[in-house]
Amino acid sequence: PVRMGVVGLGRFGRLHALTLARLAEADLVAVVARRQASLEGLAAELPGTPGWTSLEQAIAESGAEAWVVACSTAAHVPVTRMLLQAGKSVLLEKPVAHTVEAAERVLAAAAAVDVVFQIAENAQFWPEVVAVQRLIAEGAVGEVISARSWHCAPPLDDFYPEGAWRLSAGSAGGGVAVD
Repeated sequence: PVRMGVVGLGRFGRLHALTLARLAEADLVAVVARRQASLEGLAAELPGTPGWTSLEQAIAESGAEAWVVACSTAAHVPVTRMLLQAGKSVLLEKPVAHTVEAAERVLAAAAAVDVVFQIAENAQFWPEVVAVQRLIAEGAVGEVISARSWHCAPPLDDFYPEGAWRLSAGSAGGGVAVD
């Protein structure tokens, strides 16, 4: 199994940790959160999972080979660069960064090292997207020269609580629409 770590224990970080803990192909050996309370909350669900409030310490002590970065978008650049520079593979939750320039720094850091780097985008696997891809490939709609799509989901209370970083254009790189 791949020795895995998760940085950030918000909604998606927690989901990643719970999923990794169930996979035979993965061994969840580290979780990192800014707040001790977040670590304690996950420990109640996953007893024995090693937790740190310091990413530097977790990198040095956990033995994790690959990491899921699921912290706030504003922290993606320093966290991802630190992991890449330490020679760790990274699955980076979307959006990549809060600005285009910051995203370019992340991509340059990933290109400079010999590790696996992937952005956790899943829309290309949605059934409706797969169906459209198939129809285009089969020629059912003719030559595509332009396309536009729209997706909207109602905000979830646990995902967008009052004061959530996702509601801040500065923190999320454009706010909810970009996230």
